Amino acid sequence: MRPRAQRADLTLPQQLVLLRSNPICAGSGAVRRGHLHWRCCIQPSPLGRDYYILISYADGGSPNVMVTAPDLEALAAGRPLPHVYHDPLRLCLSLPGSGQWTPSKRIDRTIVPWTYLWLYYFEEWLGSDEWKGGGEHPTNTSSGDRKIRHLRRRLEARSGTAYHRSRPTSGKPPSAPATACGIGSARSWISSPRNTHAITSPHADMSQVERNTL
Repeated sequence: MRPRAQRADLTLPQQLVLLRSNPICAGSGAVRRGHLHWRCCIQPSPLGRDYYILISYADGGSPNVMVTAPDLEALAAGRPLPHVYHDPLRLCLSLPGSGQWTPSKRIDRTIVPWTYLWLYYFEEWLGSDEWKGGGEHPTNTSSGDRKIRHLRRRLEARSGTAYHRSRPTSGKPPSAPATACGIGSARSWISSPRNTHAITSPHADMSQVERNTL
């Protein structure tokens, strides 16, 4: 059997064009001095808050996701935030060195859906004080973690399709009640055909993408 060819890493301009083309992360950004920055607004569930996020990515590294508004620590009301990195505060979305993220993968089909999922469980945690989003740790093999990994794979397999509604990318986010639904509700919302959008093909001509950048 012929070994599978290793996919080439995506360049920063390619990642930028793919982010622009995907409605689940409609926003704005640019590539400057070897860094990609992308800003967008995410609502993790129909009744959830709007979260304004900044994705920062250096060529060959791992994308960093920061929530610029609202203030997650203020929402937590003094409780330690689950599954975050500090200095600066950013979301923990994948296990480093596990291969979950590689530079050959599309940010709009991995990091962005994972951010939706993290924020969904964050809002549930605000009400229950129990983190139900699992944890990607080398020694953690609980059934709950396996369910989360399965859900993450489903998000990727849907080719970047997810719930989405148009919203501004700047200004003060409107207030909305936090949702505290169960995982079954999240799955039904993610998988509903009414809440999905087709985006560019995973087999898109990357040379054409490169030429159309900036």
